[in-house]
Amino acid sequence: MRDEQKKRLLAGLLVLLALAAVWRFAPAIFTGSGEGVRQFSSGLAELSGTDRIATLDLALLNRAGRDYSAGRDPFSFYDPPPEPPPPRVETPQPVRPTPTPVPVDTGPRPPAITYEFLGSFGPEERKIAVLADGDEIFNAQVGEVLEDQFVIDAIGLESVDIKYIEFPDLPPKRLAAGADTTFGR
Repeated sequence: MRDEQKKRLLAGLLVLLALAAVWRFAPAIFTGSGEGVRQFSSGLAELSGTDRIATLDLALLNRAGRDYSAGRDPFSFYDPPPEPPPPRVETPQPVRPTPTPVPVDTGPRPPAITYEFLGSFGPEERKIAVLADGDEIFNAQVGEVLEDQFVIDAIGLESVDIKYIEFPDLPPKRLAAGADTTFGR
């Protein structure tokens, strides 16, 4: 016989030996009793020709590792509790002095400007502003007086500046073309 055939034959015999041992001692192994395990161990010792097989202490197996719990579960979501708000520090509010009332000027007021600037035409040195007040239309150049109350101060491309005759210290009011220009109301 060749070496390869001898190895196969030896492996087959070992498998048969293991099957015979399991078949003979199977009820003792699966019942879990200590006596069955001892019988299995002694049977193996008989088959192998040695009686130095250690016995298995089942009590040690039953008490080991029963309190194991898994750590982090990757399939569960943990929402940490919100952080407590920072402690509120109360600062004393400064005492504010009561504001002094602003004196109301009860003196004479300038009249309201009710004109609407429609546009301008003419050469640059002699521009004419077109103003409307209701149904009335006024054409005026710089320096002309309207209704004895207003004077045209300047004429631009899209606006006109009007001053009050009785209040020469007030700055002129600018009327833009097409805008609501009711001043002083």
